[in-house]
Amino acid sequence: MSHFKRKDTLIKLLQEKGEIQVTDLSKFFKVSKNTIRRDLEKLEKEGLIQKIHGGAILNFNSFGYDIPYKKRENSFKLEKEEIGRIGAGIVKDGESIILDIGTTIHQIAKNLAINKKRITAITNAINIANVLGGIPEIELIFSGGTYKEAVKGCSGFYAEEFFSHIHVDKLFLSCGGVDFEKGIMNPNSYEINVKRNMIKAAKEVILVAHHEKIGKPSFAFLSPLDVLNIFITGKGIHFAIVTEFEKRGIQVLYE
Repeated sequence: MSHFKRKDTLIKLLQEKGEIQVTDLSKFFKVSKNTIRRDLEKLEKEGLIQKIHGGAILNFNSFGYDIPYKKRENSFKLEKEEIGRIGAGIVKDGESIILDIGTTIHQIAKNLAINKKRITAITNAINIANVLGGIPEIELIFSGGTYKEAVKGCSGFYAEEFFSHIHVDKLFLSCGGVDFEKGIMNPNSYEINVKRNMIKAAKEVILVAHHEKIGKPSFAFLSPLDVLNIFITGKGIHFAIVTEFEKRGIQVLYE
């Protein structure tokens, strides 16, 4: 089997299993471990996988692949919980906010449910709606649209149209990657127009992402960095990167 055929099969196996060992791949493809290691090195350079001790996992920013929600939810979990506390902490009583689809923004919603501030929360994510629904202090508005289980949220024409007709104080925006040259990127294209309408709707745009998404590629271009007011991330961020964001007028919040 050629490298190109192994590449496609490798990606499918990783999507199904989440993690694969070099030894198992060697037996599966009937090639040497060194051949598998070379294949993995090429895939890592392409941004599709991350090598780990003895094997590989699918890159959570990989091109064009929607990673199953549960796998994304469990990655960088502690850092996402930190971001959730910071994000909820900057929401003020009386504000209107948009909460985008995303496992990190789900953590913000969980903290808002605990804090019970008087806010209007607007979302296209069904799991976020489930967290905030029924809390007397929170007026919840759900956008509707075409539901996709992989992201637990809605996109498509109806969601795009909805967000083009509202104005809010804050947007908490998710992404697949963020880069000083490439801007804000997303792992799929079907959410792009919804997210762009969210950005237009908000006075203040707050990007949330764990530190490993900085400088990492993702499939679709979403927006240049100059739309951002605040970037919330984890404590793994390097000081030089914080400085670069601040030079661009973007406040960085992290624990």
